[in-house]
Amino acid sequence: MAAARAVEISVERARRVFEADSQWKTLRDAVDRMKVRMLDEGRKALARGEEWGATIEGVQVRLKPRE
Repeated sequence: MAAARAVEISVERARRVFEADSQWKTLRDAVDRMKVRMLDEGRKALARGEEWGATIEGVQVRLKPRE
């Protein structure tokens, strides 16, 4: 799913603003969990033509079906 890859790229770009490795690890863990949900729940919702959204430790994603 292109959206999961876009989240990954965005997070990698943000890496430089984290001074503490623990903060970076917390973000990476949240993003990894989010990608799993996007590829499961998100993909299923889009296949039904529904919007989907989730927030995990401050990482928020909303997916909308293409028109």
